[in-house]
Amino acid sequence: MTTYTIGEIYRKKLLRNRNGEAYKDKATVSKELKGKPYTTKQTPHGESKLFSQAVLDSLNQRWN
Repeated sequence: MTTYTIGEIYRKKLLRNRNGEAYKDKATVSKELKGKPYTTKQTPHGESKLFSQAVLDSLNQRWN
């Protein structure tokens, strides 16, 4: 199961808006993922949220 942090989702442009374009800033990506299921991972900078590819696919499909 592939998981991504919010920063990776933003940099790789994995989350799209209703026009099919990648979100322009990381804050908007974070807002869209709020309340979605995630796992955590400890990093050198603190705890990080990891979102699965299935969550991203379901969010991208809502506009189709």
